[in-house]
Amino acid sequence: MDRLQTSEPKGPTIQDLQGEILSLKKDVKTLSTRISLLELHNIEEVRSEEEEEEEIYLNDNKLKINPDFANDTNIPKEQEILSMDRVIFQKWYVSVKVVISKDFTFEGIALIDSGADLNCIKEGLVPTKYCETTRQALTTANNGRMKINYKISESWVCNDGICLKTHFIVVRGLSQSIILGTPFLSLLNPMTIDDKGFLFLKIEMEVQCFWKNDEEVSQNYE
Repeated sequence: MDRLQTSEPKGPTIQDLQGEILSLKKDVKTLSTRISLLELHNIEEVRSEEEEEEEIYLNDNKLKINPDFANDTNIPKEQEILSMDRVIFQKWYVSVKVVISKDFTFEGIALIDSGADLNCIKEGLVPTKYCETTRQALTTANNGRMKINYKISESWVCNDGICLKTHFIVVRGLSQSIILGTPFLSLLNPMTIDDKGFLFLKIEMEVQCFWKNDEEVSQNYE
């Protein structure tokens, strides 16, 4: 009888199952990390391609005026609309110091964006004790709305001794630490732009903003 009896195969133990579960969890975590890295890599590639395309367009494919319309003041409405669609917002990067008060300043790379309607600072850079509550809302490029909880009504943006008084809204999850938009650019008018930077008229003197400066154009923020 003993010979006829066959031993049944043993099933996996609890320890075996727990080991397999841990192994699967590690595999899932590894795959998730790889997927995140691939997605980040793809995003960076897209951004790089967009920046290259924009730079190529600005440098090599500048708009040309049709001679037929050069001296024609009666441009058809359709042509006006097409021309408006070709407006390109410009962006520059500059190292600045932001002065919030006598006892709090910080430095960073600011994006000067002619297409931004507001000056923005990334949430977390400025302690909330220096901020004011606000009910403002920010509209994103895809027409989404971002709730804004704080604003900074008084601050100074400085570089090489030049300090310009302006204001900010505090935005959570901002990709750029500091964005200087049209409220800041309006402080530089009238201005010209060349390969050296911004040239603007201040106190009857033309100075180069954010790269060179004379003491006469510095503002007192103390």
